[in-house]
Amino acid sequence: MKKIAVILLSGGKGSRFSSSLPKQYHPLCGKRIALHSFSLFCSLPSIEEVVVVCEKKYQSIFESQKSVKFALPGIRRQDSVKNGSKFLSKNIDYVLIHDAARPLIQKRDLFSLLYEGLKHDACTLAIKATSTIKSALQNNYVNSTLERDYLYEIQTPQLISKKVLLEGIKLAEVQNITVTDDVSFAEILQKPVKLVIGSSSNIKITNQQDLLLAKLLVETHA
Repeated sequence: MKKIAVILLSGGKGSRFSSSLPKQYHPLCGKRIALHSFSLFCSLPSIEEVVVVCEKKYQSIFESQKSVKFALPGIRRQDSVKNGSKFLSKNIDYVLIHDAARPLIQKRDLFSLLYEGLKHDACTLAIKATSTIKSALQNNYVNSTLERDYLYEIQTPQLISKKVLLEGIKLAEVQNITVTDDVSFAEILQKPVKLVIGSSSNIKITNQQDLLLAKLLVETHA
C-alpha cells in the first residue's frame, strides 16, 4: 500500500474577501470553511498524516485524532508547499495538496483522484472549460482564440509523488520558476500529469458571493 499524506494550504490572507479574518476560517453551514476538507481527509484510513500550513494563531482550530502537523505559510504558494513538505514523514510515497478555501470536495472525486493518481507521478482534478477563452496582448487586443475542447479549469486536491514534488521544488528554486499549482512541479520535470474530471461544485471561495454559492450547494445536497 502506498503511504499518502495531505498538505492542506490554509495560510491565505483572503484580501479579496474583504474581511480581517481569512476567508478559510469563516463559517460555512456551522463549520469553518477550512474544516470541511480537513475533516474529510482526517476521516480516511488511507491518509497517513495531515500537514496544515497556517499561521500559528489558527493552529488550534485544527483538532483531530489523526496525526496532524503544522508548517508556516510562505510568501508564494510554492513556498508554503515547500514548508509543508519539510514535515512529511520519510515513509510517505504520495502527497495530496489541497486549498483550504475549497470546502466542497466530494469523496467520490477524491477517490477517483487517488485511483488514477497512484498510477502516475502527478494527477489533478479538473473540469472542462465551458466558456470561450481568448488570449490578449498587453493593450487588451485579442491575440488568439484558444481551442476550448482542449482547455480545462484546474482544481485541487492534486496528487503528486513525494519524490517528484521534492525534485520539482528544488528545480523551481534553481531556475527561479514560479508555479501557480502543484502538478506544475511535475511539468517542469517533464513528467506527465493526468487530469481526472471533477465536479463543478468544487469551487474555490474567493469572495462573499462564492460563500453564498457554497452555502446554497451545501444546503442543496444536505
